[in-house]
Amino acid sequence: RAPTQSNSHHHLRRIRAYRMGATLPCRAHMETPPRNLNFTFREYTPADLPACLEVFTSNIPEFFSEEEREEFIAFVQRSPGGYGVVVNADGQIVGCGGIARSRTNPHGADLTWGMIHHALHRQGIGRILTRERLSLIDAMPDVTVVYLNTSHLTEAFYEKFGFRTVKLIPNGYRVGLHRCDMERIRSA
Repeated sequence: RAPTQSNSHHHLRRIRAYRMGATLPCRAHMETPPRNLNFTFREYTPADLPACLEVFTSNIPEFFSEEEREEFIAFVQRSPGGYGVVVNADGQIVGCGGIARSRTNPHGADLTWGMIHHALHRQGIGRILTRERLSLIDAMPDVTVVYLNTSHLTEAFYEKFGFRTVKLIPNGYRVGLHRCDMERIRSA
């Protein structure tokens, strides 16, 4: 979600140039999806807001609540760090997520508001989005720790990337949706 300040704008140009470099199968939930998709991770633009809201809405109520919509819109519009979108070969935005400098640790960075369209979960796109964002953070030599707050539903997903839960807040987002504050220490 969104805990950070604006110090990583210089990384936006790098987001624009990122290629996912993977061809993955797509779920049949989308209207006539192509058999294989090639994904690109590029910089968010204001014109992307409707598509990002569609991705957000597809994840209500399981991963987000309707009450978070305005917070998400405000975050994306003020863009306190690098925010990007995952685009398939047809130009359709299928996910979004960002990075930003930590507000509390000068040697920290955050993963912010990462999500994949619900119809495309468990297809590897979230792994690609996470790897790309971590790669951007890896290019920041002074960053030694990456922070993330997520729900208990995606905690195990992020553990695969070396994150560990440092604080669990029962019902931290809403009743039944627990908040996990996680961190990943950069290896030397």
